[in-house]
Amino acid sequence: MRPRKMDIVSSPEMSVSQKTVERFKTLTLSERQVMKWIASGAPLKEIAEALGVAYKTVATHNDNIQRKLGLGSNGIVDITRIWMQLGNTDESEFSEGGGI
Repeated sequence: MRPRKMDIVSSPEMSVSQKTVERFKTLTLSERQVMKWIASGAPLKEIAEALGVAYKTVATHNDNIQRKLGLGSNGIVDITRIWMQLGNTDESEFSEGGGI
């Protein structure tokens, strides 16, 4: 039996609340850039190297993202889920080495 393909946008267990949408809007461009990288599965150290910034900068952005979005112990999983639904904005606003 083949696994069923899941539509992320319409799946009830994957939906985000209006409160999360409002919180997402408070993220800075740099935080959104780091969030995109985290959602792609990149480790924080790799993100820092790709963006040409200190690891501590990326770690701070990660902490801010999790705090602003009100995430708990599943932070990385939740970041990925939220990004897949809300963060797929104009990719031109993100570029390696820029934005932070």
